[in-house]
Amino acid sequence: MPQFWIFEADGENNIGGNPALSVLDGHDYGYEANMTVKWFAARNWYLHGHVAYTWPGEAVQDALDGDYKHWFSAMLFARYAL
Repeated sequence: MPQFWIFEADGENNIGGNPALSVLDGHDYGYEANMTVKWFAARNWYLHGHVAYTWPGEAVQDALDGDYKHWFSAMLFARYAL
């Protein structure tokens, strides 16, 4: 299942979050495109895979003074039930 996420904040105060991102100059946190696959291979087997690409929005880029990177993540999970 493909998904696209837009991360926006209600306010510029993020107290309790990452200290580098506690106070931002905007509401645009970032974006993420991801793909999730769930497969019940048999009665006892469940497989779950996920890949995601995330990039920071303008508020995060400004807070990190341009020292940021885009993120890629991948996960594969398998479960066998007796």
